[in-house]
Amino acid sequence: MTDDLIEKGAAASLVTPKLLAVGGALARRFTAKYVVEFDRVHPTLHSPCWNWFAARSDGYGTYCVAGVMVKAHRHAYEALRGPVPAGLELDHLCRNRACVNPDHLEPVSKRENVLRGEGPTAINARKTHCAKAGHPLTDDNVRIQRGTNSRTCIACAKERSRAWYLGHRGSGAAAPALT
Repeated sequence: MTDDLIEKGAAASLVTPKLLAVGGALARRFTAKYVVEFDRVHPTLHSPCWNWFAARSDGYGTYCVAGVMVKAHRHAYEALRGPVPAGLELDHLCRNRACVNPDHLEPVSKRENVLRGEGPTAINARKTHCAKAGHPLTDDNVRIQRGTNSRTCIACAKERSRAWYLGHRGSGAAAPALT
């Protein structure tokens, strides 16, 4: 991204704030904005998070480079690893948005990043059985709702429709159509 930073391809695990400080004014400014938390070493990544404590947006560090605000984790990744491939975004393997350690970042598709996360989409995608009756959420038992793209258990929908029909039989009300 800039010649002021350490040469691309340098192993991030060997880079410390002290080493980055040798890289120039921009690198010194960058390293002054995060803390390496040695007491918070990720169990599978075996390296500490570099927690950004300066400006943040939605939990992600932000940083000004040549008058343009950039995501701090992306800036660190590009400075130490090279550009993020087109069509990919960086996933925080440590699940810590404030982390700028390139060892904790992996370029993935947007879909993969969302499904790896902790949001409602990821949580629901990991479900294998419906919450109401425990029916398996297989291709032949799931209907995708138009408009919301949410999944509906077909077995539960049939049971709800049957219960409604039995409760309203003779009242003149029409039963809901099953599709």
